Amino acid sequence: MAWRNLLWLLLGPIVPTSLLASSDVRDLLHQNRLEEALPICRQVEVLGTTNEDNLFACGWVYFRSEQLNPGEKMLERLHRHYSEAEYQLLLGYDFFKKKQYDDAKRIYDSVAAKHRRGGIGLTAQELSGELYEAQGQLDTAAFVYRQVIGDDPNRGTAQWGLGRYYLSHNDNSRARQHLERTVILWPKHAGSRLKLATLYLNLGDLGDAAHWLAEAYKLNKGDTQVLDQMGVLFEKKGMINQAIKQWQKALELKKEDKFAKEKLSTYLSYVVDAMIEAKQFKQALNELDTSGKSLVTDPKLLLRRGIVYRNLNKFEKAAGDLLAYVNSNPKDGLARRELGICYLNLKLNDQALDNFSRAMEIDPTNGINYAWLAYVLESQGKLADAKQAWQKSLELMKDPKDLERANRRLATVEKKLGSDQNKAREKAEKEKNQ
Repeated sequence: MAWRNLLWLLLGPIVPTSLLASSDVRDLLHQNRLEEALPICRQVEVLGTTNEDNLFACGWVYFRSEQLNPGEKMLERLHRHYSEAEYQLLLGYDFFKKKQYDDAKRIYDSVAAKHRRGGIGLTAQELSGELYEAQGQLDTAAFVYRQVIGDDPNRGTAQWGLGRYYLSHNDNSRARQHLERTVILWPKHAGSRLKLATLYLNLGDLGDAAHWLAEAYKLNKGDTQVLDQMGVLFEKKGMINQAIKQWQKALELKKEDKFAKEKLSTYLSYVVDAMIEAKQFKQALNELDTSGKSLVTDPKLLLRRGIVYRNLNKFEKAAGDLLAYVNSNPKDGLARRELGICYLNLKLNDQALDNFSRAMEIDPTNGINYAWLAYVLESQGKLADAKQAWQKSLELMKDPKDLERANRRLATVEKKLGSDQNKAREKAEKEKNQ
């Protein structure tokens, strides 16, 4: 009995093969419940069975579960049925999974021609539709699926294929019809439920979207696409914090989840912008360093980190981030101005002047750009030019605090300019009297 105990540990409770009706495996197969069918098929394989219909059913389970080696072993055990239609279809599916499409198509066409009206013929046609899909011939696949469903509407693969086809063509009405049929035929299929959720999200029907997402999540809590769309649902509801949590979960499960990365990047920038607006610069830097470690190469985050560093008086670090951003986004006026501020504080006045001038060219209606340009001109002793820049900034500014500061600076420049002019006149008169 020791070997039975070992098998129980490896495979779970052992069911006598005599009690494993082929209809059990067939039903699971037809309902696309492959994960439930696999343990049964492993027991069939290990313990053996005289029921060859079980072997056929398990062959399909293995191939459709991407387990080609066990599937091919089943084919070997069934080799004496080589001339039978189901064996040929299994062989064709083996070719299909190996991307030997011509060989697979030849078999499917042959079986379909010999069994035009029977169930095996419809299976051959349905498999042909899958083959066309794999080759990117989606219109042809949809045509085949429509023919199959016309003869038998209870074909899950064809319904699923048409649901996805119509959804990709924004034909929501027909997509919904086929997807809803799919979820009935495949009661534990997460993908069809996710597609229905996506459809309802696109229509703005958040209630039905939430229902189908909940269904999909129950069936597969580790599906990053489900988590991505749950984030979208929360986003549409205005629950941004909840949305961010879903995208963070998705990224933890799949580091290369581009959708979650883009969403987190967008909303991390949003959160950091709010902190910058509130002058919470240390908190903003901490948020970037913790929440955005995998996203620090994102240009938008480089810009924001540069702004944070600049406000924390870490001008060299700020200039590094801002310059990296400007190199890929040379026409961003905000970045140019921020980089100019860094250079001004690092006493690199020529570089500061260049960036403020570019910021002014990019956004000539922003008075702040003229104000910073005026600061540099002042530092270079170009008081007349600085006066013009301050005057221009006052014409464009709206914020009372900015206007007050600019007026003070303009008065200071005018005073200096007047003093310089008086000195020049006195010097001229003195030279004249000598």
